[in-house]
Amino acid sequence: MPDFAEMFKNYKGNTAISAGEQFNPSPANIEAKTVRSAIGPIKLAMLPKKTRGGLVSVVLQVHSETKSLSLGTTMPRGLPETCL
Repeated sequence: MPDFAEMFKNYKGNTAISAGEQFNPSPANIEAKTVRSAIGPIKLAMLPKKTRGGLVSVVLQVHSETKSLSLGTTMPRGLPETCL
């Protein structure tokens, strides 16, 4: 049987990570914290908050009523599949 005490005698573990913030997910709170912006024809809605470990999460949704995007280009074949 291996000597686990000897194997882990110098183990220090991970450094502490930030806990993030407590967030009330009520519709009113989400709306109050949502920051809206636009880059040209692209509309943005961002919900800034401190996250556990300072990690960033992005969800991108592209809505188009026609096969061509509003930017005057067509969507490349296979693009939705590669984004998943």
